[in-house]
Amino acid sequence: MTTSVLIMHVLTAIYHALLIHNQYKLAYFSKLNPCKLVKSYYISYFCHIYISAFNVLNLTLMKTRIAILSFVAIGFILFESFYTPSPPPLDDEYIIIGWNDLGMHCANQDFSKVVVLPPYNTLYAQVIKRGSASNLPEIVTSGVSVAYNIPGNTYSVGKTNFWDYEDQLFGVNLPDNIGLTGSGLSGEMEIHENYYKIEGIPITPYTDNNLLTEDPFQLAYLELLDDQNNSLAFTQPVIPVSNEINCVSSGCHSSENDILYEHDNEGGYDPTNTPILCASCHSSNGLGTPGSPGVPSLSEAIHDKHKELTNDCYKCHPGPNTQCQRGVMSMSGMVCQDCHGTMTQVAESIKDGREPWLDEPKCGSIECHGPDYAEEPGKLYRLSKGHGELFCSTCHGSPHAIVPTTTPQDNQQNIMLQGFEGTLQRCETCHGVVPTEAGPHGILPPSSITNLNIKVNIEGPFNGTEMESYLNTGLQLPLVQPYSGSPWNYSGTESVTSLPTPDIVDWVLVELRETAGDASTAYSTQSISKRAGFLLKDGSIVDIDGLSPLQFPVPVYANLFTVVWHRNHIGVMSANTLMLSADVFSYDFTTSSGQAYGGLSGYKELGTGIYGMVGGDANADGIVELADKDNFWNLESGNFGYFSSDFDLNSQVNNTDKNQVWLPNSGSGTQVPSGPIPNLYSCMVPQ
Repeated sequence: MTTSVLIMHVLTAIYHALLIHNQYKLAYFSKLNPCKLVKSYYISYFCHIYISAFNVLNLTLMKTRIAILSFVAIGFILFESFYTPSPPPLDDEYIIIGWNDLGMHCANQDFSKVVVLPPYNTLYAQVIKRGSASNLPEIVTSGVSVAYNIPGNTYSVGKTNFWDYEDQLFGVNLPDNIGLTGSGLSGEMEIHENYYKIEGIPITPYTDNNLLTEDPFQLAYLELLDDQNNSLAFTQPVIPVSNEINCVSSGCHSSENDILYEHDNEGGYDPTNTPILCASCHSSNGLGTPGSPGVPSLSEAIHDKHKELTNDCYKCHPGPNTQCQRGVMSMSGMVCQDCHGTMTQVAESIKDGREPWLDEPKCGSIECHGPDYAEEPGKLYRLSKGHGELFCSTCHGSPHAIVPTTTPQDNQQNIMLQGFEGTLQRCETCHGVVPTEAGPHGILPPSSITNLNIKVNIEGPFNGTEMESYLNTGLQLPLVQPYSGSPWNYSGTESVTSLPTPDIVDWVLVELRETAGDASTAYSTQSISKRAGFLLKDGSIVDIDGLSPLQFPVPVYANLFTVVWHRNHIGVMSANTLMLSADVFSYDFTTSSGQAYGGLSGYKELGTGIYGMVGGDANADGIVELADKDNFWNLESGNFGYFSSDFDLNSQVNNTDKNQVWLPNSGSGTQVPSGPIPNLYSCMVPQ
């Protein structure tokens, strides 16, 4: 080791010493682990030793501690310089899936008078080591840890006055930004059985950059780390929170004093002795408080007292602005009462012995999904496990936020994992391959091969009834697919030694897009496969044998849409989902303008009741414009062969291509005196 390198290591050691010490001081009251900030394995190990010693050493011996710390850190740094541990295996793939336990956590903002709920949020996570053709996926907790934080929300003191009253309300004196369970806004999740959990995160709905407007659907950041602090995977589940439970702001009570003095005839109750926690008298299973003998539970009291006044759940549960019930059931038109009943029914069920929070509507009831989709016996949905010991919420999402939801943040995690929103259902996400056995709820995985039978016309060679195959008969069609260049950049190797049929018009590139939504959500990011094939005279697109439907080596789990690209016609996408019948997805673009997404904006009628793709797009940029003529037709005119500006596909670039295909579609025939030439057609395929 050279002298300069040695000096660098010594300075690095002193830097780490100061970093560890300062970070520990900052973290002392927030339960953060400063050692997580140190990327060196050995320095991280030494950090933990120092943290333990810190609590023993006299806190006033600052210089002595730092000197000792620096000296020992130098030793560790030098040791690490000569010995580099083996890196973790690179072929192990992990995924981490996180979720909130309830779908929404409510909390008061002001704790000075009437208090219903404290800031208290809970996150779960499961870590899966991805399987392969020879190995099943495995849920893991050993050798890895999960760190959490909330980007953009790093403190809560000042956003709420909870820490001014927590001792009076809950009998504890908490450090700033630490919740009732000792959890902070960042730290390490705890291992429970085969999952990770962090309970009691004291988050507020106000981000650091906006202290006035609630953001009820913030994203947490969960990072999977190995035992050397290397990052293996991450995810961002929603950590929902709302202060929209105020009895005054809902329009029901004139003031909090009004609520307190409605209780003044209760024995032993002093409405001036604030703050008052409702659950101190009224038992709450949510908070775990026993309440006072003879006093109804908080849930019973609230629902029974207000049952004649309203049936609007959002008067208390957040709320008209938050809209916490946002999942797939809400999207289908269901309301709270469809599962929970009316205010009267909720109150009466508690009087009849139902335990609120602990006994809630069941997915497996006959009125709902039935026994094939039931929770574990005696457990709620949020606590139940199923397929491979995964929680129901791992694949389906949190209660009240069963995916897909109306809130994009809820959908982000599954889009990242499988490419589309909705239930986590792509088997390869965890298995690495498409398994052959039945999956959750006995559902069989889809075929690993997708067959496609589609029809489309293109304008240039269309003669009124079908398309001409002049490029084929003139021996000008290439034997290798022509879409390897820009803008398609397709890497497929489709080729033939000879053309299999004289009915081939040209090569086309076909793309599959999969989404849980409609066509408007089938963006290019939803693309799952592409194949080049042959377009026949009757509009059929076939594989390179000239006969079979196109085959794609991918399974389909959600709504399937297809895009057809041609080298000098405007691309088109199906407006509707492709339908599966006898293991083949079928779609016919030719029957109406409504078959193409965007309709006549990027598609046209070629003959009476016959529709097709718009010609004249020589540069394949999705618009028929002056550049197609100036930069292509002008240069290629008079040539014979396979050219971009041969719009009618007859092997000759001449005035027919310009006047009969490009000109009617470009808009240059309009009488606009100045300014850019308007485009009559443009590509409507979502980008």
